[in-house]
Order: sequence, then structure tokens, then C-alpha cells
Amino acid sequence: MEIKDIMPYVRKFISAELDDGTVISGYVSNPESFTDDSREDATIELLNGLQKSKVQISRIIRVFIPDRENTTRIPVVDTEGITILEKQSFEDKLEELFNQSLSDEIVVTLPDGRRIRKVDDHE
Repeated sequence: MEIKDIMPYVRKFISAELDDGTVISGYVSNPESFTDDSREDATIELLNGLQKSKVQISRIIRVFIPDRENTTRIPVVDTEGITILEKQSFEDKLEELFNQSLSDEIVVTLPDGRRIRKVDDHE
């Protein structure tokens, strides 16, 4: 491929297929390099996010505008029937905390200021 073949794509997001079958994509980040048509060793730099690819134009077989609609979809996971956290009543949670405690008494202060005191009944 030659520089004149790349010129129409300078301001677009493109993909370039190389002679080894790989494809690189991005925006042309060095359009100033394309002023001299006589350079056979000219390189193109494609910037895609934080990735920068640099390749000789002579290695490019074809340039095309990729169908980005198919590459920007977010997978949706069906969570119906999956329980991530089981709901627990306040009393069950308080009992669990008390059982994990080393103390014979636990006092919980609620956001509204009320206090709940639980004492070991087994004494």
C-alpha cells in the first residue's frame, strides 16, 4: 500500500490488515509524515486508547473502517434465580453477631440512638 491510499483515512478510526495476517486498529497519530509521497519506508502510527502501533506502510495489505458497533457491546448476565446475598432478619443477624462474640453480653446501638442489649441466657 502507498501513502496516497491511506490519506482518505487520516481522521478516522481504522483497521489495517498486515502482510502477516494481523490487524491493528486506531487513529492515525502521525499524519504529518504523509506529506512526502516518495518515501517507500514511511511508517504509520495507530493510536488506540493507550496502545500505539507503528508499522511500515508497505506491510499494509488493506485498510478498512471497522464495524465498531459489534465491538462496544457490554455483556449482560442474567442473574434471575441467583442469590448473591441472602436476606437476614435483624434478630438473626444479632444472634449471629452474639454467637461470634467472646463476651456474655452484646450491646448494639442503632442509627436512631436506641440500644439493644443481648445477654447469654445459659447462665
